Amino acid sequence: MREEKYRFLSPPERGTPRYRVTTAVKEISDWLLITLGILLIAKGCGAVNPSPGSAVNWLILALSVVFFARYAIRPTVWLLKKVARIGRKEEQST
Repeated sequence: MREEKYRFLSPPERGTPRYRVTTAVKEISDWLLITLGILLIAKGCGAVNPSPGSAVNWLILALSVVFFARYAIRPTVWLLKKVARIGRKEEQST
C-alpha cells in the first residue's frame, strides 16, 4: 500500500504518457498565467473595467483558480508525503 501511494505521488518518468500530460498542463497553465497577469495589469491601469458578472470577471476568476491549483498542488503533495512518512524512511531501511 505504501509503495502504491509513493508511486502515485512521485513525479512521472520521462517518456511516459503521464509525463507528457503533466508537461502539457504546465505549459498551458504558464500561458494562462501570463494571460491572467496581462488582464490584472490592464484592470489595474483602467484599460479594462468589467461590470460585475461579465465574461471578463469570470475569466479572471477562472484564471485565478488555475493559478491557485498550479501552485497549491505541489506543497499539498509534499505535505501528504510527510504525513504518510513516505520516501526517506524507506530509503533508510534498505
